[in-house]
Amino acid sequence: SSTEDFVGMTTPSLIRLSCQAMGCLCEIYLGGESQTELEAVAADALALLKQWEQRFSHYLPQSEICQLNANAYRQPVSVSPYLFSLLLRLKTLKEQTEGAFDPTAGQLVKAWGLFRQGTLRGEEVSPPSREKVHQIVQEIGWSNVELDTKPQTVTFLTPFVEIHLGAVGKGFIVDEVIGYLRKQGIEQALVNAGGSSIATIGT
Repeated sequence: SSTEDFVGMTTPSLIRLSCQAMGCLCEIYLGGESQTELEAVAADALALLKQWEQRFSHYLPQSEICQLNANAYRQPVSVSPYLFSLLLRLKTLKEQTEGAFDPTAGQLVKAWGLFRQGTLRGEEVSPPSREKVHQIVQEIGWSNVELDTKPQTVTFLTPFVEIHLGAVGKGFIVDEVIGYLRKQGIEQALVNAGGSSIATIGT
């Protein structure tokens, strides 16, 4: 973490804290009057971000999303209200896009080498065969996911279904962190997750 000053702005100080999370560099910038208070809020916000990572990261085998993917085939898996709410939102997005957005395509993501855990940067990945792609496509989709609202359980009807949050996970977590900062009365903030998901408060 580091502390920096605004240049040419009336806010007395700007603090920056960062950490590695979700496979990227995550940064929180806060501006305000009290550097000590800002640093405390930023530290709590980073801790919150790490808590969300523990739920939604595909790179942590014990995360809630990894446990769901490992165990939901033909067996109802209880999930947290946070994850269940997100899954309902993903289902709505799938319907609104007429299936163009399909977060059940985790196996396709891996087949095309887009999930690069354990591979070297720049390493070539052979594309999957037409037969492999066809097989996966026939077995995924929300029609093969059962969401039971009352007990908040999730069941996959085929072994090829794998929920992948690559399109929404970082954005969801950034929104949660921004919401926390607003509740703390922060009026100037920037939360950056790897450059692909950024949200701000104020200027």
